[in-house]
Amino acid sequence: MPSVNNRKFYDVLGVAPGASEADLKKAYRKLAMKWHPDRNKSPEANEKFQAISRAYDVLSDPEKRKVYDMYGEEGLNGGAPTGGPRTSAGPGGATYTFDAADADRIFRQFFGGMGGGGMGMGGGMGGPGFQSFSFGGQPRAKQARRNPFGSSGMFFGGGNSGMDTSDDSEDDFASLFGGARGPGGGCSRGQCPRTAPPQQPEVVQRKVPVSLEDLKTGFTKRMRVQRRIQDSQTGAITTTSNILTVEGRPGVKAGTKYTFAGAGDELNARPRQDIQFVLEEKPHPTFKRDGDDVVTTVKVPLVDALCGCTVQVPKLGGGSVPLTLDRITPQTVKIVAGEGMPKRHGGAGNLKVRFDVQFPAQPLTPDQKQGVRNFLPRA
Repeated sequence: MPSVNNRKFYDVLGVAPGASEADLKKAYRKLAMKWHPDRNKSPEANEKFQAISRAYDVLSDPEKRKVYDMYGEEGLNGGAPTGGPRTSAGPGGATYTFDAADADRIFRQFFGGMGGGGMGMGGGMGGPGFQSFSFGGQPRAKQARRNPFGSSGMFFGGGNSGMDTSDDSEDDFASLFGGARGPGGGCSRGQCPRTAPPQQPEVVQRKVPVSLEDLKTGFTKRMRVQRRIQDSQTGAITTTSNILTVEGRPGVKAGTKYTFAGAGDELNARPRQDIQFVLEEKPHPTFKRDGDDVVTTVKVPLVDALCGCTVQVPKLGGGSVPLTLDRITPQTVKIVAGEGMPKRHGGAGNLKVRFDVQFPAQPLTPDQKQGVRNFLPRA
């Protein structure tokens, strides 16, 4: 019996034949970031990216991996059944196929949301229906990892509901999917023809109003989404309902985006829409956010501003802190350390206290005016 070469895919990912699922994911993340054609402009980047994606696709599927370990690539190409969903009838059984769209699908499972959709910026009419379902308190301890290609954006581990915990308010990761990537790789034999880039799904964007208190403490918000699915054969449209969970870490900023790929409508033979939630800060009557700091203004009577006083400064979320001051002017700003918004890597911003000096509501009498002139210098 001829020898079977069943180490190639393991070598492509740089893992041992006994590699665990976690080992495979770690290897794929590292290599995909290095060789993605929209990040790496070298001539061999596309070919390497396709090879990495194909190797992960096979080894991460228990059935395909079993066939590959026993028969090598020949087994996948017709020598044995693969058991996977992406197969077609072949001379010796089922034939495993893999193309550029499959590589994109895997990439988005890791870096762009749930599998089955790409990132694009074209949200608008005709999107799925949204309804706020329920609102919770503290978020789960486990947080989503950051997008490795930008200062913000989504990082998703294979197929879970997506959530972003970035400090930044812009999601520039979508630009990775803005154009063609050249020839579609992944062919097992012969030279692959140049193919058009896969059709990009529409992104439907909705705002999620969140209070400043919840941005400070963290939150969990569940959004009920109604999506329409059109049967490709009959054209009939069915409506389903799903709940998407948006979690914000303590200190998350307004403008942060949470993308759920493939969770929207699927109509007119187009790819399933991506749903993107954007946090919107509700106006607060007492506080304003300034980066990681919180700003508030305390009213002080003129006599206290001149003579000094102790004021109780409210804190965001409840409670107060006393501040003793000898003199207060309209330009006075006091800092209460650590009472601002939580920071991603520990610690917190500050509470900045400004003062609104209140003048008497009634005019002074002539005697009062003379008394003020006697005690206050004109300079």
